[in-house]
Formats: sequence, C-alpha cells, structure tokens
Amino acid sequence: MRNVAFCLTAVASLLFTTAAQAACTRPRPSFQIPDGTVATQPELEAVKEALLKYDQQVGEYLRCLEGEASQKVVGKDTAGRGKVNSEYVSAYNTAADELAGLGACYNAQVQASAKATTQAATKGGATGSAKKPVNCSTFIQEAATRTGSAGDATPSGIVKEADGYTTELEDGAWSYTLLRDERLRLCGKVQCLQRIVYIRNSSPRALECKASIAYEGADVEGRATLEGKAVVAGKTGRPIITSLADRTVNARTFEVQCTPRAELPPLGTPANCKYEVIKPITIGDYYPDASRKLGEEGPVTVEFNVGDKPANPSDVKVIASSLFPALDQGAINAVQAMVMSSNCKSGRHRLRLSFQLQ
Repeated sequence: MRNVAFCLTAVASLLFTTAAQAACTRPRPSFQIPDGTVATQPELEAVKEALLKYDQQVGEYLRCLEGEASQKVVGKDTAGRGKVNSEYVSAYNTAADELAGLGACYNAQVQASAKATTQAATKGGATGSAKKPVNCSTFIQEAATRTGSAGDATPSGIVKEADGYTTELEDGAWSYTLLRDERLRLCGKVQCLQRIVYIRNSSPRALECKASIAYEGADVEGRATLEGKAVVAGKTGRPIITSLADRTVNARTFEVQCTPRAELPPLGTPANCKYEVIKPITIGDYYPDASRKLGEEGPVTVEFNVGDKPANPSDVKVIASSLFPALDQGAINAVQAMVMSSNCKSGRHRLRLSFQLQ
C-alpha cells in the first residue's frame, strides 16, 4: 500500500486571499487510526478514505480562514493587521499540523502493517482484525515542530536539492534554493515530482525578483525552461517558481536575480488623519481570471484620496506594482469599489493588497 501525501502543511503568510467566507469552523477527525501491527488491509483502506475526506475539509477550512482574514485587515493600521495576521497564522498552523501529523501517523501504521505481514508470512501466521487505535499525538507535535516562522516553513516531504548564491545587501541578504517535494504525484499517466525555486529575504526591503529553471528534458507540460517573477517582501521567504516533472527528469540549472525595491516617499497626509472602510469588498472577486490561469500572484500597493463623507476612494493609483499589470488593475478596481470615510476633510492614503492562489 502506497503512503498517503497531504499537501496542506505549509504555513500561510497572507494578508489577503482569493476566498472569503464567514464563521469558519475547524473540522475535527471523525475517525481513529488503527494499530498497523494488527489492523487488516480493509481497515487501513477505510481510514485512508476518511483521511482524504478530512484533507478536503481542512482545505476548505483554511481557505475560509484566509477569506476571513482578508476581510478583517482591510482598513486597519500596521498593528491591527499584524494582530489579525498572527491570529490567522496560529489557527492555520493548528489545523494544518493536525492534518500533517495524522497523515504521518497513518503512513507509519501502513509501514508497520507491511512489516507485520512479512513476519507473519515467515512464521506461518497471519495478522488479525483489531479495532485498537494508536496515539497520534507525537506525530502531531512533530508536525508542529517542523512548522517554522511565517513564510519560511518547509513542509514534511520537501528536501533541499541545491543551494544557489547568497547576495549581501547593506541591511541584510537574500538567497535562493531549489527544493524538491519527495511526495509522488500522478501527472496524467506518469509519476511526477514538484520542484520549487524558493527565495529567502533577510533584508527589511522588498525585492523584485526574476528566476528560471532548466530541465534535462522537459516538465510535464513539455517546457525545457521555465521563468517566473515575484515581489518578495522584507524579512520573508516565498516560492517564485513551482514546476512538475516526471520523477526521472532532473533539473539542470536554476538562477535567480533580485533587485531591492526603492522605499516609497512619505505621504503628506498628517499622521492623525485616518480612514475607515464603511463597505468592505472580497479581494478574490477582483482576482483577474487570466491571472489565475497563469498563476500570477503578488502584492500591490495603491494610493487614493478619501474625504470626510462616505464614498468610493478617488484618484486610485498603483505606487508599488505586483509586476503583473492585470493584478495591478485588479487592485485598483477593488479599492475603487470600497466605500470609505475619513476623520479629515481630505487626505491621501495607502493600502497594500496581496493576491495569492492556493
């Protein structure tokens, strides 16, 4: 029996996302994982199906959390956004860690079952049915331990294939790595592996990055070389390219070039001039369909005017691009659809929106 792979173990670092729901209720497992040394194959298969269903339920819950966070941070100051994001990451990790731990616990029982079956065959005996469950708490704790800081977690099953260069900056450094997800996927009729070009930014400044990866052959879509670009926020890490290729196809080269983004000039609006969002919107409603299909993601910072009467913001302009024109326009459309008011007669304000796919 092949091990089960669950893909929801990475830490999220979103402030906005493509889904928005309310009253997110964390799902809990309605099953117990049997002791693999005495469990039958039908019992293990039944638990596998329950785990896969639970995987889907956790995925829906995490998307709900992301949407809930996207609503809560709109219009909040830096401290308020940080609090919401911290609460969101904590809830996200708790659910994802439990799923990852149960998956690891199940895989351990599959291995124990295979070993017990071999031993029984050697001794002329057979394993018997038993409903005895195992305690998976240690596996869940280990999954939580593997979870690092937001934006810089390495899910179980992902290994480092190669390191790129490290570039020193005045206030930090950036580096890049080629990661490989060892969990096999089925791509059409072939087994494939996912590779990830990942960037870590220890500088407080945002980076504009471009990357490429070349194969000794081609990926599952027939491409010998892939290119990508992304904005990497300060003190974070993120993937810039993800690619699936037949497990027998090796990566030949990978490269990344990053440029620190210039600091934005200060606004002339007085510090005590604040705005309030009267009518929020769902960011996902403004995610361009073409961008979704192309896998375009990134943050967009916009500036806009708000008066002391509830109204749509005016003179909305992008001042820090996502590097994707369609996403930039989506951010403009989203802000223009909001209704805001200010405690000042007029003022210029900024808002950062981040589009990210699951």
